Amino acid sequence: MTKKPANFGLWLVVLGLFAVAGLLALRDYHAFHQAALASPVGKAAPDAPVTTLAGEPLRLSSFHGQPVWLNFFATWCPPCKAEMPAIERHYRQLHGAHLQVVGVDQEETPQLIERFVKPFSITYPIVIDEGPAAATYSVFALPTSVFIDAHGIVRAVKIGQMSPAEMDADLRSIL
Repeated sequence: MTKKPANFGLWLVVLGLFAVAGLLALRDYHAFHQAALASPVGKAAPDAPVTTLAGEPLRLSSFHGQPVWLNFFATWCPPCKAEMPAIERHYRQLHGAHLQVVGVDQEETPQLIERFVKPFSITYPIVIDEGPAAATYSVFALPTSVFIDAHGIVRAVKIGQMSPAEMDADLRSIL
């Protein structure tokens, strides 16, 4: 009979943890790879239905024909909240250059959204996505910004909170 080392159980636990970590890393790699393949950058901006805060149906294509910055967000998202003041500043500075910013909330009520944006004095349009817009643009994390030029071509997609310098760079690509 062979004698097992005293810490054999510990080694099994460590091996199990490495296996789980490896599987999670593989899953994340696969998700990012699929998102990269589905990226709309360089392609015509897809259309999707949304709803105004007043409850009116609208299509994202109604904003085409001018540079558009779609900002997918949710009220529960701290990075979304953190970047909103900078987005509003950019909108106020560049709206005269025909920039259209559209906040695309993810499946929340108009009342909740209005209370959320009020402290920021948001003046750009906010719409509600019940899921199709996020699916069409392969949004899997919030915030996500999509920059579309006046010809309706997606020029950049940024996942996560953006700095003002990053916003400037992507806006230059569509203005």
